[in-house]
Amino acid sequence: MGENLPLWTYNRHTRNATKDLQAWIIKFDEEDSQVTTLEKLYQDIARQSGILTPTTELIHVGTEVHFAIKRFDRVGAQKLHQATVSGLHHLSHMESDNFSYENLLVMTQQLTRDMTQVQDMYKRMVLNIVGANCDDHLKNTSFNMTNDGVWSISPIYDVVYNTGPATFGEHFLSVNKKNKDITRKDLLRVGEKVALPQKEMNNYIDEVIDSFNDKLKLIHQYGLDKSLVKELENNITLGL
Repeated sequence: MGENLPLWTYNRHTRNATKDLQAWIIKFDEEDSQVTTLEKLYQDIARQSGILTPTTELIHVGTEVHFAIKRFDRVGAQKLHQATVSGLHHLSHMESDNFSYENLLVMTQQLTRDMTQVQDMYKRMVLNIVGANCDDHLKNTSFNMTNDGVWSISPIYDVVYNTGPATFGEHFLSVNKKNKDITRKDLLRVGEKVALPQKEMNNYIDEVIDSFNDKLKLIHQYGLDKSLVKELENNITLGL
């Protein structure tokens, strides 16, 4: 991060922030697991795909690489109202059987009344499916509301390659009633629920796949282990 960037670090006892400071969340590298670097990679892929993303940076400290994300629920010292899908629907984020990507797109359409944001949410679904982010539960998508009561989607967050034991390789949110082995046809069926044109949906899918392909060509710049890169190549879905 830039040497002159002022960070706002705080705890539960902090009540107010100095307006000249910036609020960031820092995820610390755990035993060189490279999860932090992976998350940066996925944020870069999301940004290239035209998805709304927060400002993110990597902090290199010796052999450790920490991931920093600028808080998007703060404007200076002011806190924006933010609510997760889990909170808005009074559902546990683990209740995957009660929610789907179809529900999420309809919810986005109803809350924002903005098809541009529905398109963004559709791309997030595609990114999670292509990129094998199975940790796509209801707390990992949020909406912000202004003081005037206008809702908008929050920037994408907590998006990373994840097929670990907590997910068993299955997505929390279903796609056309499926949580795994999802095809392009399934993705197209979901978009029909909010009247997205098929040509546009195919373009969104191709855009995300192209972003993954572009970043994989430059993946050496991220310093990921060759074994992890191989695992990524074997598990992400570029042939939709």
